[in-house]
Amino acid sequence: MKKYQIIYADPPWSFSSNELQKYNGERFTSINKHYQTQHKNWIKNLNIKEISDNDCALFLWTTDAHIKEAIEVIESWGFQYVTIAFVWEKKTKNGKTVANLGAWTMKNYEICLL
Repeated sequence: MKKYQIIYADPPWSFSSNELQKYNGERFTSINKHYQTQHKNWIKNLNIKEISDNDCALFLWTTDAHIKEAIEVIESWGFQYVTIAFVWEKKTKNGKTVANLGAWTMKNYEICLL
Protein backbone atom coordinates (compact mmCIF):
# COMPACT_ATOMS: atom_id res chain seq x y z
CA MET A 1 0.00 0.00 0.00
CA LYS A 2 1.20 3.49 -0.82
CA LYS A 3 2.42 5.54 2.16
CA TYR A 4 2.08 9.32 2.26
CA GLN A 5 4.38 11.94 3.78
CA ILE A 6 1.57 14.49 4.03
CA ILE A 7 -2.00 13.77 5.14
CA TYR A 8 -4.44 16.63 4.57
CA ALA A 9 -7.74 15.87 6.34
CA ASP A 10 -11.02 17.76 6.67
CA PRO A 11 -13.25 15.46 8.75
CA PRO A 12 -17.04 15.80 8.67
CA TRP A 13 -17.33 16.95 12.31
CA SER A 14 -20.72 16.46 13.91
CA PHE A 15 -22.30 19.36 15.78
CA SER A 16 -24.44 17.33 18.14
CA SER A 17 -23.60 18.48 21.66
CA ASN A 18 -26.49 19.49 23.87
CA GLU A 19 -25.13 23.02 24.24
CA LEU A 20 -24.97 23.63 20.49
CA GLN A 21 -28.43 22.18 20.02
CA LYS A 22 -29.76 24.30 22.88
CA TYR A 23 -28.35 27.59 21.59
CA ASN A 24 -28.64 27.12 17.85
CA GLY A 25 -30.05 23.69 17.07
CA GLU A 26 -31.61 24.46 13.70
CA ARG A 27 -28.42 25.96 12.27
CA PHE A 28 -26.24 22.99 13.27
CA THR A 29 -28.67 20.24 12.33
CA SER A 30 -29.02 21.86 8.90
CA ILE A 31 -25.35 21.00 8.21
CA ASN A 32 -26.50 17.41 7.65
CA LYS A 33 -28.62 18.63 4.73
CA HIS A 34 -25.38 19.51 2.88
CA TYR A 35 -23.14 16.57 3.84
CA GLN A 36 -23.14 13.66 6.25
CA THR A 37 -21.38 14.48 9.50
CA GLN A 38 -19.75 11.87 11.72
CA HIS A 39 -19.13 11.36 15.44
CA LYS A 40 -15.54 11.78 16.64
CA ASN A 41 -15.21 8.02 17.28
CA TRP A 42 -15.99 7.29 13.61
CA ILE A 43 -13.31 9.81 12.61
CA LYS A 44 -10.81 8.43 15.17
CA ASN A 45 -11.30 4.91 13.78
CA LEU A 46 -10.28 5.82 10.23
CA ASN A 47 -7.15 3.77 9.49
CA ILE A 48 -4.84 6.70 8.76
CA LYS A 49 -1.84 4.92 10.31
CA GLU A 50 -1.95 2.42 7.44
CA ILE A 51 -1.35 5.11 4.80
CA SER A 52 1.06 7.29 6.81
CA ASP A 53 4.79 7.15 6.13
CA ASN A 54 7.15 7.03 9.13
CA ASP A 55 8.05 10.67 8.44
CA CYS A 56 4.59 12.13 7.84
CA ALA A 57 2.94 15.49 8.57
CA LEU A 58 -0.77 15.70 9.30
CA PHE A 59 -2.79 18.82 8.51
CA LEU A 60 -6.21 18.49 10.18
CA TRP A 61 -9.01 21.02 9.66
CA THR A 62 -11.29 21.67 12.61
CA THR A 63 -13.58 24.26 14.11
CA ASP A 64 -13.02 25.95 17.44
CA ALA A 65 -15.85 23.83 18.89
CA HIS A 66 -13.90 20.65 18.00
CA ILE A 67 -10.34 21.49 19.09
CA LYS A 68 -10.32 18.97 21.96
CA GLU A 69 -11.76 16.25 19.71
CA ALA A 70 -9.33 17.17 16.92
CA ILE A 71 -6.34 16.67 19.21
CA GLU A 72 -7.81 13.29 20.26
CA VAL A 73 -8.11 12.37 16.56
CA ILE A 74 -4.53 13.49 15.88
CA GLU A 75 -3.27 11.24 18.68
CA SER A 76 -5.47 8.28 17.72
CA TRP A 77 -4.03 8.47 14.20
CA GLY A 78 -0.49 8.21 15.63
CA PHE A 79 0.47 11.88 15.36
CA GLN A 80 1.35 14.56 17.87
CA TYR A 81 -0.23 18.02 17.91
CA VAL A 82 2.42 20.68 17.22
CA THR A 83 0.76 24.01 16.38
CA ILE A 84 -1.89 25.77 14.33
CA ALA A 85 -0.76 25.54 10.71
CA PHE A 86 -3.37 27.78 9.04
CA VAL A 87 -6.45 29.81 9.84
CA TRP A 88 -9.04 30.22 7.08
CA GLU A 89 -10.96 33.46 7.41
CA LYS A 90 -14.16 32.92 5.46
CA LYS A 91 -15.34 35.55 2.99
CA THR A 92 -18.58 35.98 1.07
CA LYS A 93 -18.69 36.10 -2.74
CA ASN A 94 -18.46 39.89 -2.38
CA GLY A 95 -15.31 39.73 -0.24
CA LYS A 96 -16.99 40.59 3.05
CA THR A 97 -16.03 38.71 6.20
CA VAL A 98 -18.49 35.95 7.07
CA ALA A 99 -19.94 36.24 10.58
CA ASN A 100 -21.93 33.12 11.46
CA LEU A 101 -23.67 32.93 14.80
CA GLY A 102 -22.04 30.18 16.87
CA ALA A 103 -23.16 28.78 20.19
CA TRP A 104 -21.16 31.40 22.11
CA THR A 105 -19.74 33.99 19.70
CA MET A 106 -19.75 35.01 16.05
CA LYS A 107 -17.67 32.69 13.82
CA ASN A 108 -15.83 33.39 10.59
CA TYR A 109 -12.94 30.95 10.50
CA GLU A 110 -11.74 27.36 10.56
CA ILE A 111 -8.44 26.15 11.98
CA CYS A 112 -5.95 23.71 10.47
CA LEU A 113 -3.83 21.93 13.08
CA LEU A 114 -0.36 20.49 12.35
